[in-house]
Amino acid sequence: MLKTCLITAMAAIWLAASPTAKAGVAFDGQWTTTVVCPDYQDALGVNFHFGIFIQNGQVQGSYGQPGKPGSGMVTGTVGDDGTLTLSGSAITNDPAYAVGHVPAGTTLTFTVNGKLDNDSGQGTRTETRPCTFYFNKAPF
Repeated sequence: MLKTCLITAMAAIWLAASPTAKAGVAFDGQWTTTVVCPDYQDALGVNFHFGIFIQNGQVQGSYGQPGKPGSGMVTGTVGDDGTLTLSGSAITNDPAYAVGHVPAGTTLTFTVNGKLDNDSGQGTRTETRPCTFYFNKAPF
């Protein structure tokens, strides 16, 4: 009995210290993202959708044709508690939807801070224009 308890305790300690134990794995999988940016200053509002993928707490997602106007990408992390931090970049398309009416092809960078729960979550863009990111985990 003592030997079984000792082996179980040692296995639990090994698993907790194992480098394969990654943060945020409860959130692993495909998620849909809806971005809602209301009218702001001189820019018209915009809503769009794209997918993100989470694996071992690492987040990656993109939309549009990479490197072309109207495209963007996000990368970041999600912790075990669901705390989400994303860094992103986007290439503007129609100047009417960009703050300051910057020309199409202008690269913008941004950060999103948020929180995920079991199958949904929300985040807020922290620079320039207020945008809300809504996340929903795709069903298996």
